[in-house]
Amino acid sequence: SYRGALEAEGAPTQSLIKLDAGPLNLSAPGQAAIVALALAGLVLPGVTALAGLLAVATGWAFKFTLITRAAYNQGYAIEAMPARGAGKPAPGVKPGWTRA
Repeated sequence: SYRGALEAEGAPTQSLIKLDAGPLNLSAPGQAAIVALALAGLVLPGVTALAGLLAVATGWAFKFTLITRAAYNQGYAIEAMPARGAGKPAPGVKPGWTRA
């Protein structure tokens, strides 16, 4: 999952807390409910539109949470070129991350 990958990379703790507290955090049960509604749409045509609206709402809510609450600028992890080209590029620092 997205959150699991962030945790494995050592993302800032506050970011993980904000993602968990989001209104629709892309959890497996929530996504399974949307898939179930989409499958129910094979029998009941109106339910397909509801499944689509819920999928869009989930994506928008997650993006809103990610951008406005969980996105902490912890510095840029861009590879840093050594001065005048001597040596090899190395990953940049990640302040706030538990693993660099």
